[in-house]
Amino acid sequence: MFALLIQCAWSLPLSYYVSTNPDPKASSFLGEGQYSTLVYREQEPLQSEPIIPFWASALRFDRDVMIALEDDGDWGMLEIAMIKDAEDKEVWFALDSKKNGQQFIGLPDHPQAEHLASLFPLTRYRAAPQVLREGNELAIQYRRIDGADISFRIPFRDKMRPPAKRNGHAMNHSQGDMLALLDISSLDLQPVRWESGQRRRAQKVAWKSISGVMQQTVVAMKRASWQQKEREIDGVEMTSQIVDGRYCLQNDVQSYCFDQIEHERQLRYIELFQPLRGDSIAKISLNPSLPDLRFLPLEKRCSKMMVSIGTRAGYQTGKICVSPTENGVQVLIESLQPSWAKERPLLTELLMDNNRVQGNSTIMSVGGHQESVAVYPVGERKERSVVLDSVSKSVKQPVKALSFWIGADKLQSKTLSGVPIHEIDTAWFPMNVDWDDNSTLKGAHRIKVRNPDP
Repeated sequence: MFALLIQCAWSLPLSYYVSTNPDPKASSFLGEGQYSTLVYREQEPLQSEPIIPFWASALRFDRDVMIALEDDGDWGMLEIAMIKDAEDKEVWFALDSKKNGQQFIGLPDHPQAEHLASLFPLTRYRAAPQVLREGNELAIQYRRIDGADISFRIPFRDKMRPPAKRNGHAMNHSQGDMLALLDISSLDLQPVRWESGQRRRAQKVAWKSISGVMQQTVVAMKRASWQQKEREIDGVEMTSQIVDGRYCLQNDVQSYCFDQIEHERQLRYIELFQPLRGDSIAKISLNPSLPDLRFLPLEKRCSKMMVSIGTRAGYQTGKICVSPTENGVQVLIESLQPSWAKERPLLTELLMDNNRVQGNSTIMSVGGHQESVAVYPVGERKERSVVLDSVSKSVKQPVKALSFWIGADKLQSKTLSGVPIHEIDTAWFPMNVDWDDNSTLKGAHRIKVRNPDP
């Protein structure tokens, strides 16, 4: 009971503030380099360029002012973060988080602001944060997306020490949008001083405010929808080059590098670069290398997967599996650790023909705010998505059946009252599920349904 009272006194669970260390066995996790061997459907590749299986990006926050809010309505945290551009100028932006995990990016007045925001699938708005250094304090003000004026001061020191454990908890932030991993390279907890008229308080643990200044790098494997035609992704051309004998398809923030095995190109790693500067900040490594998706694999194959940030390996370990579908492949990422990454499997559907590849990646977390997903026709069948934001809404589905992911590689199905099952969609999409006596679906965050053939 005492623990429950303590928990209720704070806005966010204390477990959110518990970091870990990267996997100490990471150096041996991947093992000796291997290639994937399997049977393919096609003898010739569907296109000349390799196929992107999912989208990842990374961003190093050179400074990040963080405040965990105790009594600010639906809001749970605010961050004012800074990165440096190619000319070493500071670019500040806001990152506001609600208690349900939904996040918003408040953009600065900078020509590259939209490009930065596009790296993460979050709602964006114009905040134009004002950040001034006055003595040993940072004075910060901006207007949040809800119209609230935010204004405060916080002590700042040039030299900060790294925390004992650097693998930061992703909390419930954007849990329906990203599989996020954090390297907290420095942290200096400091009390915040709100300006006159600001009726807010920071959360406290043992009388110490959960607020301060830190440096961190965020790696995100994200929900996304895209079309690829050779090197062109949604109308933007990628470039190619040979790096250490591997063929790499890249842009300014990502490089997908493939092993050449006879006529196959198998994905070995993804290197991620700091926006506006171009230095390498993270890497996603696979072993065995991923099968060549251009030939449409006929068998399921899994590879080990590991995320490194900076010079440290093991911020995430897990597996990535490729499975054949009727018109393409599914790519599923499941994490072994850390615990918050395990809660966010990433499923990508790739639908292929001789002209293009249509991709759709979905985070399969249970709970949290979820955005709508793109839906594509499969043959003559029709598919559509239904999105509900919270348990306060309910909807009756004019469809034959529903399927939903409940974790641990399991699917469940539900036949609507008085209507037989036509066909269960075998793709995995997440739901929080509550059925009433009238077969009304409540509390679904994202589902995918399939109508009968016309």
